Amino acid sequence: MIASDTMAMDAEDRPPAPEPLGLVQQLVNTLDREAGVDALEDPLTLTAWLAARGLGRAGALGAADLERARALREALRTLLLVNGGATPPAGAAVAGLQLAAIAQGTRLVPTVTRDGAVELRPVGQGVDALVGAVLAAVHEAQATGTWARLKACPAESCGWAFYDRSRNRSGTWCAMAECGSRAKARRYQGRLRAARRAG
Repeated sequence: MIASDTMAMDAEDRPPAPEPLGLVQQLVNTLDREAGVDALEDPLTLTAWLAARGLGRAGALGAADLERARALREALRTLLLVNGGATPPAGAAVAGLQLAAIAQGTRLVPTVTRDGAVELRPVGQGVDALVGAVLAAVHEAQATGTWARLKACPAESCGWAFYDRSRNRSGTWCAMAECGSRAKARRYQGRLRAARRAG
């Protein structure tokens, strides 16, 4: 998969996740494992990525900011793998502890919109704003029942985040034609090898 800044469509021409989950999906997809491309390569690219999403801050970001943003990304990827059933549920507990550590010091304030809806909004800039915005998005998605639809592809070389729009929420792969077919081919080859050994 190619990590796109715009993410108009994800794998298999799926529409991206609805907001505010779109931010979570975009963050997880900043790392393209298959191509070996990281959109958060250094503090400068992190600064640009945050600014493009209205989460910029005055002053330069440093190595600690980059490490925190990447740790947030990978904790989220683990939770999305759990959503897809690819990781033991214990992985969610580990990722939850990681998120709790990353979120320390992050502030969210309740904000009432013109139509009376209550939203959680992050206070701060840079990575603090990113962590806050992501936590607010996850909270809202969990409350509305859409969180379980955001998944990560279980293929080790992929891990791409996708929004499962299937009626029964049974989507597993970011792209059946690529990652799903490869997994099926590996399972088939494994059965053939086992049959040869047994025969």
